[in-house]
Amino acid sequence: MWPTDVLAVVREDKALKAGDTSRMAQLIEEKIAPHFDFQRMTRLAVGRSWRQATPEQQAQLVTEFRALLVRSYSKRLQRIQPHRSRRQAAQAAAE
Repeated sequence: MWPTDVLAVVREDKALKAGDTSRMAQLIEEKIAPHFDFQRMTRLAVGRSWRQATPEQQAQLVTEFRALLVRSYSKRLQRIQPHRSRRQAAQAAAE
């Protein structure tokens, strides 16, 4: 799925327009998250301490980091407004 496809879903989905955060998280998990290597991203974010963590701690870090990113992406995508052309924006500003 292309980023423009995700944006189209965000702009058109009635549940997302109504502020359904669980639907937004579901969209991110289904359409965006599969394209990320969360273990590698977490390892890079943690740095040298990654090697000192046990496998269980590493797994927990990945889980928590993934949840943080999904929440962050959810909040950002919820701010997307329906597309307005420049003409529509100019007309609204003139009123």
